[in-house]
Formats: sequence, C-alpha cells, structure tokens
Amino acid sequence: GGGSEGGEKSYKDRMFTDVVGMLNDMLDLRRSKIDLSRGGDGGTTGEETVMIVKAMCRSGLVSLAGVIHEIELEGKDEHDPSYLPSIFQSLLTLTCSHYDSDSYACASKTVVKISELGPKVRRMISEGTGTWKGAEWSKVVQSASRCESRRRGIVKSSPSVVPPSVVPPSIGGPCNVVYEVLNAMTTYPSDNSDKTYEAVANALVRRVNFVTGAVDMKGLPKPDRGEVAFIGRSNVGKSSLVNMITQRRTLAYTSKRPGKTQQFNYFAVNDKVDVEREIRYGDEVEGEMDWDSFYICDLPGFGYAKVPNKQRLEWGEFMTDYFKGRRNLRVVFHLIDSRHGLVDEDARIMESCARTFESSDGGRRDVSYVVVLTKADKNVKG
Repeated sequence: GGGSEGGEKSYKDRMFTDVVGMLNDMLDLRRSKIDLSRGGDGGTTGEETVMIVKAMCRSGLVSLAGVIHEIELEGKDEHDPSYLPSIFQSLLTLTCSHYDSDSYACASKTVVKISELGPKVRRMISEGTGTWKGAEWSKVVQSASRCESRRRGIVKSSPSVVPPSVVPPSIGGPCNVVYEVLNAMTTYPSDNSDKTYEAVANALVRRVNFVTGAVDMKGLPKPDRGEVAFIGRSNVGKSSLVNMITQRRTLAYTSKRPGKTQQFNYFAVNDKVDVEREIRYGDEVEGEMDWDSFYICDLPGFGYAKVPNKQRLEWGEFMTDYFKGRRNLRVVFHLIDSRHGLVDEDARIMESCARTFESSDGGRRDVSYVVVLTKADKNVKG
C-alpha cells in the first residue's frame, strides 16, 4: 500500500512539474509574439502584461497570473507613473479572480495594494504624467458581493466549524468584504457611475424593513447593531435619500409638505429573513441578522416645520438625548439644501453635535459626521 501511495505521489509531482513547464513555455511564447509584433525591442508594455494576466485568470491560472504581475509590473510606477493604469487594471483582474474563487485572504491583499495606488493615481492625474480612463468598479463590487454571499452561507450552514479562510467578524474579518472595496474606491477620483452605485447598493442592502416610529428614548429599538442617522431641515430630502440608498421607492414616506416625518423612523437593513412577521405580529422567527446588519434612523426635520412650538421643543430635546445616549450610533448624515447653503439652524445643529460627540475624557466618540448637499438638480436653469 505504501509503495502504491508513493508511486501515485511521484506521478502527481511529475505531472505538476510538466504542467508548470508547459505554462512557462506558453508564457515565453506569448512574450516572443508580443516582442515580434513590437519590432523586437524587448520586454512587454504594461497593457500587454495586463492582457497576459487577464488571459491567465480566465484560464484559472490565478496564482501564476499573480507571479507575472509581480515580475512585470510591481514597482514600475516608481520610475514611470504611466504604468499606474496597467498596474491598477492587473490588480483589479486579480482581485475579481480571487473573490470568484473564494480566495478571500488573497483578495484582501490585492485590495490593499489597490488602495495604496489611489493617491499615486490622483497625483498622476494632477501632474499630467499619465492617462486615467476610470475604473470598472462595478465588476469588482459584484465579485466581492458573490464571495460575501458564499462566505455567509458557509457560516450559516455549519456555524460550529468555520474554515479559517472565511475569516468571520468574530476573529477580525470584515462584516462584509464589499466594504474593503469601498475603502479602496475612496482613494480614487469618483466616476459618478450609476452602474457602480447600483452594484454597491445591491451588495450592501439586501433586505430592509420598517421597525418602529419612536417618539422618545424608550421607544428606540435595542442597540444591538450599528446605526446611521439622517438629519436636516424639513423638506430637505431625507426620506428621498433613504429611499434612494435602499433602492426602495416607498420605504420612507416622502411629501412636498414640510414636517411630514414626525417621529424617529427606524429601518433595519439585512436583518434576519422574515423578521417583518416578528415585528408586525410578534411571531418567533428563527435565524439571526446578517453580520452587516444596521439601523437607518430618519429623524424629523428641524426648522420651518409647521408643527406646534411645544412639539418642536420636544423634538429638540429628544434629538439631544438621542445623540448623547445612542452609543451604537456610527454616522450622522446632515442634509443641506444646496440651493440655500448653510442656514442658522444648520449651524446650530452642527455646533450641538460637535459638543455632544465630545467624550468625558476630552476625546471624541467614534461617530462620523457627513454633510450631504441635496437638490443640486433643481439649480439647473432652462
């Protein structure tokens, strides 16, 4: 039996060596053809190397494609910034292939390299030392989304035996690998692509349910996940933005009449399947929310809402208590009408939030404050 196993292993080793040799011959042949087509001046251009990397990835030779990338492209931008687009395209191809083959750890490493290229690409564009044609972010987002779906499926099917390659959040992995791609995207110039936005929205918002409308702190849902809040003057477009982000046209009620939102409206994103039955009817629904589940809170508008002064004061007190006491709050999106800019009420809210988010030890709570300009399309004349 041992001899048979040894013979089989020896046979596999020889086969592996023959395959590697064949691949190297194919690569040498490909290089020779490129060299001849370019007049025999030696070497390959960045674009040609990208073609080789793409061909290898399509053939399933992702590891070898990674080696070619390192040999032919890695570090070339240090002496010639015009190589940056080719390095980027090669890394993007490798990342998609790693995600599609569920090689999450490898994909994570190439995404880090893509992030490191971002500032260099911005500098190249500003200095005019190379040409940037944009990026097909939607493809890598979709590959990451498919990988994340399989990653969640593995854990749900056998939660007690999770392969290390999955790297769940419990041992330091991301709640969703798509967020790693988003972090990389922020280092590059925005392409304002509807296709990319749709891919991101589909990847990050898979299910969304209305949870409750709270009028005081006691009515808020359990702070068992991250939370984002949308604030702004009445009729600035908060509900419309919530609908756009979640790609649900009627999730948050919109109205041309200011002050229509009169409670803290909560929506659960990526909660457990069929959670709506639990919310509406009190049924016990099995399962757990996804790793990347979070709350969206749509707050009442401040400013010129046509509501009694007493109610307006109560909203103000509730908002202050909310910002102070909601410890799971991660991001506050402050919407401002771009036609009018910052008004006194906006400035007052900003100052209030700045004071509220200061911690007792002089530091700051881990809350991001993001200003969103709305209704820019209504500035168009004609």
